Amino acid sequence: MQREKKMINDTKGVSIKKYLGLSLTAVVALPVLILGIIGVLISANTLSDQIKEFDRVYLHQIETLIEQQLERPINGVMVISKLIDRAKKNNLTHIQSGISAIQQQHSHFAVIQVADLDGKVIAIAPYDEDLLGIDVSGHDYFNSSIDSNKLLWGASFIPEGSETPHSTLSMRYKKYIITAFLSLNNIGVFKYLSGEIHSEIQPKNVKIFTLTDQKGTFIYHSNEKMVKTQAYDSRYFSNLQNDNGDMQVENVVLDGIEYRASIVFLPKMKWKVALYTPLSEFQAPVMRLIVMIVVIIISVIIMAIVFSYFISNKINDALNKLIIISDAIGKDEYEIPPEDKNPSQTKYIEFNQLANSFRLMATKVKERQTEIKRVHSYLSKIVNSMPSILIGVDTDLNVTLWNSAAEAAVDINAPDVYGRQLIDVFPLLKHEISIIEESKNNKQVKYVSKRNIFESETPSFHDITVFPLIADDLLGVVIRIDDVTDKVQLEEMMVQNEKMLSIGGLAAGMAHEINNPLAGMMQTANVINNRLIEKLDLPANQKAAEEAGVTTEAIAQYMRAREIPRMIQTIKDSGKHAAEVVLNMLAFARKGDRSKSTINIGELIYKTLEIAATDYDMKKEYDFKQIKVEKEIDAGIPSLVCEQIKIQQVLLNLIRNSAQAMQETGTENPTIYVRSKASADGELINIEVEDNGPGMDEETMKRIFEPFYTTKGVGKGTGLGLSVSYFIITENHGGEIAVSSQKGVGTKFLISLPTKGNKDG
Repeated sequence: MQREKKMINDTKGVSIKKYLGLSLTAVVALPVLILGIIGVLISANTLSDQIKEFDRVYLHQIETLIEQQLERPINGVMVISKLIDRAKKNNLTHIQSGISAIQQQHSHFAVIQVADLDGKVIAIAPYDEDLLGIDVSGHDYFNSSIDSNKLLWGASFIPEGSETPHSTLSMRYKKYIITAFLSLNNIGVFKYLSGEIHSEIQPKNVKIFTLTDQKGTFIYHSNEKMVKTQAYDSRYFSNLQNDNGDMQVENVVLDGIEYRASIVFLPKMKWKVALYTPLSEFQAPVMRLIVMIVVIIISVIIMAIVFSYFISNKINDALNKLIIISDAIGKDEYEIPPEDKNPSQTKYIEFNQLANSFRLMATKVKERQTEIKRVHSYLSKIVNSMPSILIGVDTDLNVTLWNSAAEAAVDINAPDVYGRQLIDVFPLLKHEISIIEESKNNKQVKYVSKRNIFESETPSFHDITVFPLIADDLLGVVIRIDDVTDKVQLEEMMVQNEKMLSIGGLAAGMAHEINNPLAGMMQTANVINNRLIEKLDLPANQKAAEEAGVTTEAIAQYMRAREIPRMIQTIKDSGKHAAEVVLNMLAFARKGDRSKSTINIGELIYKTLEIAATDYDMKKEYDFKQIKVEKEIDAGIPSLVCEQIKIQQVLLNLIRNSAQAMQETGTENPTIYVRSKASADGELINIEVEDNGPGMDEETMKRIFEPFYTTKGVGKGTGLGLSVSYFIITENHGGEIAVSSQKGVGTKFLISLPTKGNKDG
């Protein structure tokens, strides 16, 4: 008991109190921490998405406004192209007056000029005679337009004497290059950007706004100095050369301050609009949220530590009480007190449920132990109820299993053999030890058939099967011994039946061989009778007699004196009788198709007796003709439906057995009585075969129909004749066969056969 208690207390691991405290703290704090991080991420993403959406709306509004504001100068250029069409024979005066009028109407046009394809200015507004005829072919706006029929925006520039950015809008029309110089400050969008026009959606957190041309030069900047100095944006966003109008975002550093730049590309002008928002503008709310969450997490952790310490103490107390039940189960004490008297009860439902589970477990363990005992008893009964002998041995051939059949075989009880050597308790298996060892070593099933291991006077046959045990924790073999005597006897009966069929075939061949010389003998006897007795008056006979010097009367007198006619008649009668015997042998030997036919039982009995009459054994000095046969066959007996050959086989076997028994015992006046009559209702035909031979005792009568049982000496019989006869009558024809006998008086066999045959046959 002290050892078990020490084993329980001497354990390694972490205190459940400490473990519960840490676990509860983690369970409470981790979700708060995770939720806080998720909240920060979601809030940051949400705020970022909101700012991004504001920037997108604002930039697209700027994009729309710029396109709307620039639509007017574009239309002005298109009007100039139509003006050239209306000028008769390209009247330069008409073109000059037209562009002057248009320049005055559009305040954003600082200068409008028309040049020919050689680059010579042919018209300019406001009109300046000094500028007429100058060559502008070296300017980019001219060269880019001469090979294109589209409106092209040129790079921005600040003219001399001005502080505002300008840009060019040029287009080739027929033989002219139309170029308009725009003052961008006169376009309304720049007033919008500078705040002169109020917008409800203009972001208040945007610190820098820029507009750059296709070369990256600032057209507009929140810092006017950047525009006046024609500063170049070094962060020229070349990756924005797309025309889908989508806003892109990049983080940049300007003057040591981190900004988030939202950029939109204007494909028509190849300009870029950018908003720069300090990252601190939207990081500040996130930081406030992080601080708030950190404070909450710290507070929750402190509360969780206090709470977990309190809970762990309570749980530890409850668990200590549960040890009462576990100790009881460990001591095989399954009768645990009920709940109201159980010291392990606590105020916690879960621990009470656990205590009840322990109580239920104890009950289940007790029930399972009872069930194991019941199953063990049940399996033992099954093993002991089996007719087979079952013996189990381990690797050293010590007995581990011994059923009732094994006990009965050697008259040793199971408790007396366990642990003993197999050869000592079951010596009958001494010749099979090598097979058992081979099965054990090779893990293979071994099988030995038809062994006569009991070596008794009455032959018995057994099949021996050796099964190796292949379980990891069980090594050895199981030996099963099955009595197959009945099976072997049935097989022998079938072999004997096949032999009978073979003998029948042999008899048929012999009958044919006998029949041929027999026919010659009978024919010769008839010729002798005609030439020497019956027809001596034939001319040929008389002539032969005269040549021999005798008369036919003398020959006839001699024949009668020597009884030659009687002898010739005897030869003829014997030949006729032999022919009838051969005919019966052929009928008996003929192979049938096992089909039943309707026969006359009287005729079958007569034919069988004729065959039996030929039974003769010179060596045994046995001749059936020395036995008297009495026949009593009713004339009105009905026909019988049966397999003729098999019924004839049964009758012949009974008649021969009677004849041989009487011959061997030297019975005086041996007689066989064969009777046949129908039952009163005509449903059965009864056949009796009776003799006045030696008879048999009660023990012999009980076993007379058993296979291989015989009263004859060694080599004089197989013991299968009557067993085969019994099988033919009972199984094949649904009839009955019985025997009655009295020692020294005689034996009678009675066969009853249904006239209509066996219904199951």
